[in-house]
Amino acid sequence: MGLSFSHQPSTDPLLDYRQHITQLQQANCLLHQNENKLLQKISSLEHQLKNEVQQQKKLNSEKEQLSKQLEQTKLNIDQKVSETEKMKKEKEELHIRFSQEKTKMENQWKQEKDKILKENEQVLNKERTTLKEQHEEEINSLKTKFNEKYKKKEQEFLTEKENWLKEKQHFEEEVQKLTNDLLKLRIETDPNTITNDFTERGPQSVCESFLNVKSELQALVEEISQNCQLSEVQTIEMEAQISESIFKTLLPQIKGFVTQYHQNVVDDQSIGKIIKESKELQSQLVSNTELGLTRFIHEKLQSDTSSNNMNLGNATNQENLSHLCQRVILFFADMMMCEKKFDLVWCKKTDTFNPYEHKSTNQKETILIETVLYPCLMIPTSRMVFERAVVITKNRKLK
Repeated sequence: MGLSFSHQPSTDPLLDYRQHITQLQQANCLLHQNENKLLQKISSLEHQLKNEVQQQKKLNSEKEQLSKQLEQTKLNIDQKVSETEKMKKEKEELHIRFSQEKTKMENQWKQEKDKILKENEQVLNKERTTLKEQHEEEINSLKTKFNEKYKKKEQEFLTEKENWLKEKQHFEEEVQKLTNDLLKLRIETDPNTITNDFTERGPQSVCESFLNVKSELQALVEEISQNCQLSEVQTIEMEAQISESIFKTLLPQIKGFVTQYHQNVVDDQSIGKIIKESKELQSQLVSNTELGLTRFIHEKLQSDTSSNNMNLGNATNQENLSHLCQRVILFFADMMMCEKKFDLVWCKKTDTFNPYEHKSTNQKETILIETVLYPCLMIPTSRMVFERAVVITKNRKLK
């Protein structure tokens, strides 16, 4: 709040003076009012300051108390730290003493243990030596007795084995004799068979010719196997495939070749007779057969990557191969000329083994056919078997 004075000139000086007095009074009144307010404010500020001073004193007092408490706490902590360090030091000393005592006791225990073990080992060694000597004596005694019994049993076994072999040979001879007698009897009793016909066109001649072909074929395969170092499985496979190519596929080719130049000839006897009488035709058939068989064996050896020699010239003697082919042609000619209708019957893989028509190379208890090496030579009309098929058999698989 401020003071303001307004003065308007008047014509009356007294009036002006009075107005001036009035204004001064008003201003004085306002001044007193402001002074009172100021005093009140000063009083209020003094009271507030006094309160703040008291609070500050109180705070200072509390601060001093807290400072004393902190000092005391610090002293307590220092004391505890000192005690802790002391305890730690004592603990370390105890640990050192304990370690020393422990080491000392372990050394004593180890010494005692070594001493006891050494004594026990000496005792055990002594006992082992004694037991070993006893066992060796017993073992030597048992060995002597066993060797005596073994020699005695071995001698008995060899004697029995020799007797068994003699009996086996005798039985095999008897079986072969009975088989031959049975074959002759069947031929004699079969009205379709010429009795005692052992001429060039007779069944016996055909059978012998077939056996000769098989024998030479086996010798040829054995020669190839040795020269090319074939395994047993490869040798069997080679023999089976060559046998099939000769006895299964060659006869129709021979008939076709002959009828190509002799169109009026249709029956087997006439074809066989033409082959027998014509040396030129025989030579041509042998040459064709030798060429085809040579190519077949060569391809077989080339396809077999494990064989050590792929050159057929080194695999077999060409003269032996040529002689085999000549035997084959003559056999087919004899078979076709025979008055009895012969046929080469092929059994199938996994067929049931028939001991009357098949001859196994490994039969013991096996009854299924695994591989066919040679066909069966028989008269189909009477099922008369002159030469059994040669097969490899295997065990029947149970389901």
